[in-house]
Amino acid sequence: MNNLYIFDLDGTLIDSKIVVYECYKKVIIKLIPDRIGEVDSMLIGPSLAESAAQLLGKNNMHLLDEFIKMFISIHDNRMLDRIVRFEHADRLLKFLFKGGHSIMIATNKRSYPTLKIVEQFGWTKYFVDIFSANETVSKEEGVGKLLKTNSNTEFKEMFFIGDTVSDGLIAAKYDMKFLRAKYGYGEKENWLKVKIFQDINSLDEIISIN
Repeated sequence: MNNLYIFDLDGTLIDSKIVVYECYKKVIIKLIPDRIGEVDSMLIGPSLAESAAQLLGKNNMHLLDEFIKMFISIHDNRMLDRIVRFEHADRLLKFLFKGGHSIMIATNKRSYPTLKIVEQFGWTKYFVDIFSANETVSKEEGVGKLLKTNSNTEFKEMFFIGDTVSDGLIAAKYDMKFLRAKYGYGEKENWLKVKIFQDINSLDEIISIN
């Protein structure tokens, strides 16, 4: 009997921070340049709509649709090939795949860039299933759907690997062991209410769990 590993994407398998920040700044400068200072304190991980709303502020919500449209155009058409994978990501996924473990992704990133990134890194064959959050289904609900879809498979252990508090809370909801990626983007969040099974400082540390 093998394990299930559900990975967050941004801040866990891929390092997209510089690219996402640059996209935010390009859009903000065009729409409301006086809020450019808000970008550097943004947490990478929430959905695009949530992040856009935070950057715009309540007085600029009429610009939300335009913000999202501009971000998607810049991010998807000009920036995806600049995103990098974290060290040991290839080695870990290959190791888990060869070991017969089930590997999935649950992310707030939209479906198109998620699948494009997975493809450009040659990871498609590793993942049994991939969920990208959207307007109707949240990441939390998506993990439930992943588990339900694969409920015919019995797992020895179930792990959720992520870098934010929301990832930890999702893991707890579905009774999964949470591996916190300390190298990711959620270091400054309040972790007091999150049950952490193990902190990892590098993806290769997951290999030792098996």
